[in-house]
Amino acid sequence: IEDIKNYFEALRYLGEYKKAELYLDTLKSLDSTDSKVVNYKRQLNYFDALKRDSSRFTVKDMPFNTGMGDFGPAFYEKGLVYASSRKKGAANNIYGWDYTDFLNSYYTEKDGEEFSKRGTLLKSTFETTPHDGPIFYSKDGKTAYITRNRVEKDQTGQYVQLSIYIAQKGANGKWGTPQPFPYNNKSYSVGHAALSPNGKTLYFASDMPGSVGGVDIWKSDKQGGGWSKPVNLGPLVNTPDDDMFPFVSDEGNLYFASKGHIGLGGLDVFEARKAGNTFMAPINMGYPINTNYDDFALITEKNGNVGYFSSDRKENVDRIYSVNMRRILINLEGIVRDSTTKEPIKNATVIIRNLTLSDSLVIQTNEKGEFSDRKSTRLN
Repeated sequence: IEDIKNYFEALRYLGEYKKAELYLDTLKSLDSTDSKVVNYKRQLNYFDALKRDSSRFTVKDMPFNTGMGDFGPAFYEKGLVYASSRKKGAANNIYGWDYTDFLNSYYTEKDGEEFSKRGTLLKSTFETTPHDGPIFYSKDGKTAYITRNRVEKDQTGQYVQLSIYIAQKGANGKWGTPQPFPYNNKSYSVGHAALSPNGKTLYFASDMPGSVGGVDIWKSDKQGGGWSKPVNLGPLVNTPDDDMFPFVSDEGNLYFASKGHIGLGGLDVFEARKAGNTFMAPINMGYPINTNYDDFALITEKNGNVGYFSSDRKENVDRIYSVNMRRILINLEGIVRDSTTKEPIKNATVIIRNLTLSDSLVIQTNEKGEFSDRKSTRLN
């Protein structure tokens, strides 16, 4: 069954969607509990919709790409910091969660409306080894969260894990020595850090015990000078496959890359909109942000209309792309009333069906009979 699953995924990665669909019935007959197969069977209309070219998105290749492996953009000062192998033919191998290539961080800033065509190497910013990146910076630019390679050894030989290190910028403008995140561990990886807009919660990816799948997205809250025990974001966000590269926008929406949710192949970028203190079910952002290749690490500017992400859609080498997003967001609100008395009905159940996604939102009215899709749960 694993061979058939791998072949199914390989066909999707090659864009052979119709041929891949032929194996869905076989996979379902072999394992009727496989949530990914069940969801693909149930939501083929949604999958077809993802492939359509959306005029709402305009994707552009960034001028500082080298064609040697550039990925993981982050906002810093007046521009972007990104990770690069600067190694001919490199694809970074990041999707196997091993970071086997040498990575360094580069900085580029805008010259008018366009970014510089050449990134500047951050040579000794963090007194680091050759393996560092991606990096995430706090809004004030005074704290950096660095993902680093760490080589471990066991009886089978060497293996690579990821760890997060946190560096502070001093009053003199110089960075101090990065300190390890307290939940780094030699038995699993911790990386891809992203701070919430208010600076109080750190989101990251890890395959630590308790993960739903291979790699999950977790969060830890800042508590005084330390961090709380990590909490898994749960099965609404995480899947039995890999979920990684989190980013929380100024609007509070979560963006991440996933292999497990319904997508076009490889890693796809998803958006989970803010819903109180949690997130709604993720929505695939569709083509042209997503392709049958690996698309990941989306970050957005303050108004949410411009973003930057990574993809190996060209020559199977990671590059950074910009995207202009013309969004159409609809919020549903209303009041449920008795058809005879016209009085509001409290605690009524409202079900909103999405014919494209083949799923539903379930909402309870409040004491005044009011409902909003911002306070809902999703039925699959």
